[in-house]
Amino acid sequence: MDIFLPVNILINLFDTFIILRLMGVFFPKENRHKKTSMVIYSLRFVLLCLLYVVSPPPIISLVISFAGLFAVTFGYKSSFPKKILAAFCAYITMFSSELLIAALVKINNFSPFISSQRTNLFYMISSELVAILLVTILIRFRNIHEDHHKMSFLLPSGLVTVITLFLEIQLFNSDNINDLTYVLSLVCIMMLNFMIYYIYDSLSASFKNKMQNELINRESKYYHEQAEMLYRNSQELKKFRHDTKNRMIAAVQMLSDNHISQAKEYLSDLTDMLSEIRLYSETGNIALDSIINYKLSTASENGIEVLSDIVLPEYIGVDEDDIIVIMGNIIDNAFEAAKEFSDLTDKKSFISLKIRAEQGTVIISLKNSLSSQQSKKLTRDSNNSFLTTKNNSDSHGLGLKSVNSIVDKYNGEMKNENDNEVFETTILLFTKP
Repeated sequence: MDIFLPVNILINLFDTFIILRLMGVFFPKENRHKKTSMVIYSLRFVLLCLLYVVSPPPIISLVISFAGLFAVTFGYKSSFPKKILAAFCAYITMFSSELLIAALVKINNFSPFISSQRTNLFYMISSELVAILLVTILIRFRNIHEDHHKMSFLLPSGLVTVITLFLEIQLFNSDNINDLTYVLSLVCIMMLNFMIYYIYDSLSASFKNKMQNELINRESKYYHEQAEMLYRNSQELKKFRHDTKNRMIAAVQMLSDNHISQAKEYLSDLTDMLSEIRLYSETGNIALDSIINYKLSTASENGIEVLSDIVLPEYIGVDEDDIIVIMGNIIDNAFEAAKEFSDLTDKKSFISLKIRAEQGTVIISLKNSLSSQQSKKLTRDSNNSFLTTKNNSDSHGLGLKSVNSIVDKYNGEMKNENDNEVFETTILLFTKP
C-alpha cells in the first residue's frame, strides 16, 4: 500500500475546506445551494484523489484544477461573469500560495510538479497552509466593518499556521525521519490547522449571531414598549369616539340656547380633533397596529401623503417581536427617504403600505418617494440588496441586517426595487401554523 495515499486524501479534504471558505468571500452563505454544492464539492474531491493516482501531464492538471474550481461556483446563486471571476481569483489564490512556498524555501527553477513523493507532499501541504492563511485574511478584510473581534483571533491562528509551516520545513530537511514518521507528522500538522480554523469560523459565526440577536432583542424591547404606549393611546381614542354622542348633544344644546359663536368654536375644535385622528391599521393585533399607526401618523404629520391597505387576521403566524422589528425598520427608512424627497424636490412625497396574508404567507409591500438624486447614492451589497445611505450607516445597517435575519428565519425573501421616483420594498414571510 502507498503510505502517502492517506495523506494525499487528507490534503484533498483540507483543500476542499479551504475552497469552501474561499467561495464564501465571493458568494454569501444564503446564496449557496446546499445539496448541489455538496455534490459538486464531493465530485471535485474524488477527482483530486484520482489525479494523485493517475498523475496526468502538468497542463492537464492545470486545466482540471481550474475546471474543478469553476464547477464549484455552480453551487451558488450568482451571475455567470461573477462565477468566472470567482473561479479565476480562487485559482490565483491557490497558485500564489505555491509561489510563496517556492520563495520561502528558495527553490531555483521552481516547478509545481515534483516527482519525489516526499517533496511533492511537502509542497502540497505547505501551499495549503499558506492558502488557508491567505483565505482567512481575505475573509477578514471582506468583512472589515463587521465582527471586529475577528482580528483578535486571526493573529494567534495565523501564528499557529506559521509555526507549523516552520516545523514542516524542519521535518522535510531532516534525514533521520522515516516515511511513516514523516506522514504521521504531516497528518498532525493538517489536523491541527483544520481544528484551529474550524474553531475560528465557529467563533466568528457565534459572535455574529450573538450581535444580531442582541440588536433584535434591543429593538424588540424598544418597539414593544412603544406599542404598549400606543395601545393606551388607542384606548383613549376609543373612549373619545364613545363620547362623541355626548359631545354632539352638548353642541345641539348650545345651538338651542342660541349660543351660535360658542357652538361654532366648539364644533370647529371637535372637527380638528377628529381630522387628526386616523387609524391606518385595525387588524386587532395590538403590537402591529400600534407600530404602524404611530409611524404612519408621524409621517402624515410631517406633510407626507400616507396610504394604507392592510388586511390581516389577528393571528398572522409571525412572532410579535419579529413583525415589530420589520415594520419599525422599513417604515423608518421609508419616512426618512420620503422626507428627504420633499426637501430636495419641493414635491409632495408619499408612503404606501400594503399587507396581505395569503395561503400561509404574509406579503408586505412598502412604497415611498425617492428622487433621482437619492437614487444615485444607492448601492447594492453581495445579496443584491440596497445598502443604507444614512450618515449613521453602522446603526441603520444593523437595522437592515435585523430585518434580513428575521426574513431568513421565516425562509422568506426581501426585494428592493427603484423605478421612476418610487422605491419599493417587498417582503415575503412563510408563516408558522
